[in-house]
Amino acid sequence: RLIWKKKFKYWKRPIHLISPSNWLSNCASSSKLMSKWPISVIHNPIDTKIWRPISKKISRELLNLPCEANLLLFGAVGGTLDFRKGFDLLEKTLKLTPKDNNIELVVFGQSKPKNPPIFPYPVHYLGHVNDDLTLRAVYSAADLFILPSRQDNLPNTGLESLSCGTPVLAFNTGGLSDIVEHKYNGYLADPFDVYDFSKGVEWLLSQTSPQRKNVSKNARNYAVLNFDKRTISSQYIKLYKTLLKEIQ
Repeated sequence: RLIWKKKFKYWKRPIHLISPSNWLSNCASSSKLMSKWPISVIHNPIDTKIWRPISKKISRELLNLPCEANLLLFGAVGGTLDFRKGFDLLEKTLKLTPKDNNIELVVFGQSKPKNPPIFPYPVHYLGHVNDDLTLRAVYSAADLFILPSRQDNLPNTGLESLSCGTPVLAFNTGGLSDIVEHKYNGYLADPFDVYDFSKGVEWLLSQTSPQRKNVSKNARNYAVLNFDKRTISSQYIKLYKTLLKEIQ
């Protein structure tokens, strides 16, 4: 509270803020400290030349994953312990998803625990992934990347998955709506509604092979258009030039 009071007293000159998501921009705009400050939304960048698709068949062979199954991917780096990451929502979702869809779950970022959660489907624990090439193969091997977060800004895993051509399932909350365009490059479920989240899984799995390829293509194109480092750097340069003109 003391620090906040000092900020309120001394922060009299507006600072032009840059937010990586529309959600965080709205949070700043509604705050008492920054409500009158100018703010721009410029997403975090990724290198889409590094994060690009690998053949699904080759990826699965490299990772020793089943070639014919529908693979759902979850990144568990802190995700199983952090309430905001929504691991409990993932568990509930998978229990609601019909068992006749040949689903298998792939978890990266965590080795198999001594007392693993009980899922209705086979689970493959890939452990910690320490290099980009292997992680590219992990994203590329999956049919759908699942982001069940309750609160997230603009998670890199979502950007990387799209850039590798793998659609994303997420709740329409936080910065996730900046990543997923509903039924275009993934599925945005009503916040924390596990029934709707389960429908997102079923939506993708009900797609024909050509439809899935189209969604995958959309995912890749969306990432290149919105998050590529060249696009983001040009947005920064444009903003800097505008601000320089204002002070000259």
